[in-house]
Amino acid sequence: MIVTENYIKLKHPGHVDLNNSLYPLLLEWSKTKEDYRLKQKNSLDHSEWLDRHQYFPIEHSWHSDDDLYQYEIFYPLCYFVTGLMRGILNQEFKFSSMWAKVAEKNSYGKRHSHRGIISGVYYVNNGFDDGDEITGKINFYTSSGVKSFEPQDGDIIIFPAQTHHAVDPYLGTNPRINISWNMTI
Repeated sequence: MIVTENYIKLKHPGHVDLNNSLYPLLLEWSKTKEDYRLKQKNSLDHSEWLDRHQYFPIEHSWHSDDDLYQYEIFYPLCYFVTGLMRGILNQEFKFSSMWAKVAEKNSYGKRHSHRGIISGVYYVNNGFDDGDEITGKINFYTSSGVKSFEPQDGDIIIFPAQTHHAVDPYLGTNPRINISWNMTI
């Protein structure tokens, strides 16, 4: 585990089994469920919608609804993250949102921050086969510079919600699947 003032990075201990259950479900949802960003487009005024959904291009990614923490299949991830927060920060946190993203080739993320106090990302599948060059690094902008990570299956990165970050273009040919979240006290 890597811990600094700005992020925590570690591997979920049960990531292989967890990913084997989440990958096919999220891939199926991405093909059968409407993108959450599009569902929200008519319920928010245009400027609020842009503020919340302009960071990842819709033409190269799909976003699930943002309440995944309420689904039993995601409980192992939720329990692990809340336990980690309790252990490291000695504080009870709860999820305010959790969503999945399925990215295709040429997906990227513009620089942005999140809502809440603590945010995180979990990589179900980084989209690459062993030995492939990994693209689509996540970059965190802090007072001490930029810290970049190559996503690996099972990685969890937790960071203060207001930390600005961006994702370089993903150039793989397989779907990349990750789960992101925001937490409050």
